[in-house]
Amino acid sequence: MKHFLSLSLSAVALAALSACNMIPTDKTQLALARDANAAAHNNPQTVALAASELQLADAAMRRANQAEVARESNDTVNHLAYMAQQRTTIAQEVGQQKSAERGLAEANAARDRLQLEARTREADAARQNTVTAQNQTRDAEARNRELQSQIRDLNARATPRGLVITINDVLFTSGQAELRASSMRNIDKLVVFLQNYPQRNVLIEGFTDSTGSDAFNMDLSQRRSAAVRASLIDKGVKPERIAARGYGESHPIANNTSSGGRQLNRRVEIIVSNDTEAIPPR
Repeated sequence: MKHFLSLSLSAVALAALSACNMIPTDKTQLALARDANAAAHNNPQTVALAASELQLADAAMRRANQAEVARESNDTVNHLAYMAQQRTTIAQEVGQQKSAERGLAEANAARDRLQLEARTREADAARQNTVTAQNQTRDAEARNRELQSQIRDLNARATPRGLVITINDVLFTSGQAELRASSMRNIDKLVVFLQNYPQRNVLIEGFTDSTGSDAFNMDLSQRRSAAVRASLIDKGVKPERIAARGYGESHPIANNTSSGGRQLNRRVEIIVSNDTEAIPPR
């Protein structure tokens, strides 16, 4: 832009230097110069941005006026008026060019400021996202540690069906479905776990050994799973979250030929779902 300004001023200056060969003979040249000079002074842009050029135009204008007062020749007056007008034109163009430069500079500054603000916002958002992600990671890790701690406390094992908690039949009166008082501690732990994870559901499955009739074993397994369900409901777990089934002597986990094996088979298994997933059937 400065190069363009230089070329523009040079062109005007060249025209002024060659004025002697182009001076009009009409004496209205002085009036034209005065009008141009007055217009320049009424232009805030020229006054503010081309003060030195306007001073040169004023000096030339005074010289032309003085020539008229002194009654110098028409050629001299016209020549001086023409030169004054050219000086005024230069001042006007300088004002326009500097105004354009200032506008461009302000536009560039505004663009840079907007870009900086955008980058700052992006950086702030990235930092906030990082902090949020870190907090979420820490929260998730804390929740996972708490979950693992509760799972260990419940003596639960992870299976494809969900978390499995086994209650041996020593927690029941022999041949009966009533839970002994000693079993309540495990039930209470399970209640706390289910309160902490309300999206998880429970399936309670009862089993017996092969001693006794099929009908008796099926009934006993069903009553024992129902007893555990009732205990959970009494402690505040919603009934719709809990299902109970009895399988009798089916699905043994040990050999029924030994007392130790039969004791392992007499059990209630509590399956806690993986989050909101359904518990797969056996």
